[in-house]
Amino acid sequence: MVDFSRRSDRLISLSGPYVLAYLGTLLEVGLLWTALLTLAARRRGLVRHVSAASFVVLFGLTSAVQGAFFQLFDIYATLDAHLHCRSLPWAIVATLPLGRTHLVARLLGSFALGVALVIAARRFVRPRRSRRIAAAVVFPLASLGLIAMPVSYRGLQAAAPEALYFHGLAGLVKERVGLTHLAQVRMQRRTPQSVPALVPKSPRNVLFILHESLRQEVTCPKDQAGPCKRPARFSTAEVPDRMVFGAMRANSSSTLISLSVLLSGVSPASDDATLYGAPLLFEYAQAAGYDSAYWTSQNVIYGNMRMFLQDAPASHLAFATNLAPEADFDVGAKDALLADRAIAEWGELREPFVAVTHFSNTHVPYLVSPNDTPYAPAADTDDPARVAELRNYYKNAVFHSDRHVARLIRHVRASASGARTVIVFTSDHGEIFGEHHLPHGHTSSSFDNEILVPAWIDAPPQTLREEERAAIVGAAERATWHVDLHATLLDLMGLWDEPGLASFRSRMAGQPLTREARTSGPVAISNCNGLWHSALCNWGMMQGSRKVQLVAGLPGALCTDVAIDPLERSFLREEECADLVRVAERTFLR
Repeated sequence: MVDFSRRSDRLISLSGPYVLAYLGTLLEVGLLWTALLTLAARRRGLVRHVSAASFVVLFGLTSAVQGAFFQLFDIYATLDAHLHCRSLPWAIVATLPLGRTHLVARLLGSFALGVALVIAARRFVRPRRSRRIAAAVVFPLASLGLIAMPVSYRGLQAAAPEALYFHGLAGLVKERVGLTHLAQVRMQRRTPQSVPALVPKSPRNVLFILHESLRQEVTCPKDQAGPCKRPARFSTAEVPDRMVFGAMRANSSSTLISLSVLLSGVSPASDDATLYGAPLLFEYAQAAGYDSAYWTSQNVIYGNMRMFLQDAPASHLAFATNLAPEADFDVGAKDALLADRAIAEWGELREPFVAVTHFSNTHVPYLVSPNDTPYAPAADTDDPARVAELRNYYKNAVFHSDRHVARLIRHVRASASGARTVIVFTSDHGEIFGEHHLPHGHTSSSFDNEILVPAWIDAPPQTLREEERAAIVGAAERATWHVDLHATLLDLMGLWDEPGLASFRSRMAGQPLTREARTSGPVAISNCNGLWHSALCNWGMMQGSRKVQLVAGLPGALCTDVAIDPLERSFLREEECADLVRVAERTFLR
């Protein structure tokens, strides 16, 4: 009944085998609880006490954890939520934030209900010997069924919440004992350092629009003659006075590492203590009295991404499953729903505020609208001979998503707070389409196909000082980085010179683009660190136009110069990048 009250609309819509799957898990769960209560109702013996304790603990955990998980994500914890967790105790409570979901209170309440059910069973149930024997047989069979039986845990979640919980924990145990071989470095729960109270100087509202997998070439140049025909034409039309960064590079070709850089400012080459201990933009905002929001169509259940974001002290949080519980694992919820949510809640933000909108539908395999496909011929194909059609398919996804980015910008600029809001835009990384003989997608390399990204700032009159605007314009064609964007966000919030930020600023790798100083030393690039390991690990350094890549399994280093070879089709001799190679080896191969 509790499950039905939470998701009655989804359960009613189940059909065919999904109905049978759900009813089957309900039967298994019912048999498990009935068997345990029957054994707990025995008059005497050790089995009586063991069964009572088992019921209270198992019933309490599954009820509280699944209720808390549903409260936060609008879905239940499954194998995806448990897998890759390094701490079994934390996995038992699905690594949930204790305060935001009131998990401790839920656990106490569920344990109390479990105790009440045991007391009721002992008072009103008088199991005969035959029933006790049946219960003793049913309990291990039902337990085994819940652990071993496949369940529909993505999308439809056609299973009882208890079945999803036990199936997920069983999968984690299998991974830990080596029965499955899925162990990878994935995000764990952050333990951010406490930020002292900060006093912002000249605070401004900030909207940070983060997109997914955009190559720089899909957005319109600012001073193009004639109408722009590139896919991201709608958003740029809304900000004709934007200040564009033509040489912005991500510090990673992996979404989660890029997100870490953008929200924390620390280098992707940092050690685990720094990566997990660095506060995010939201913690700084809270310390400075800013309101904050994070809205995303990304499915943050993927790869433990949720653990990076679920503790954020933002007044408004919305993930893909909050927008659409059956959101695709890779593409996420529709970007239209993200724009709708941000627009609906925009007026609730208290000034000053910093808000992040994180779009997703341009992630492989891309979400396109059949009625919104100007780029043809287009096809979702892995055939190398049809890569042009695949690129058109990608462009159609960008074209469709960008309509919703533009709709959000239009709403913000028309709102009461719009004239006091600076908009910062970039993509988490780029996308590769077979260049350099690498697989289509991202996370494979540090070639510019995967890290050269669009970026711009749009600031209404009076929101920037003249020297700030001049510094941004002066960086238009200079080498800039995502680490610089984080510093820029803090400076826009009036925090960069705040004394309380000094110890945190010393660990940040970039410089505000609102200042004349530029990041000039070697800058780290990585798609593998203590937060995340991509399938093909590579690490690198870039300084000026020279770039070095160290690739797992390959001897030596790959060295390119994007000034003389922007497509990076040929490699320099290693001695021409010897200084960068030494820095990269010292940084990453320690």
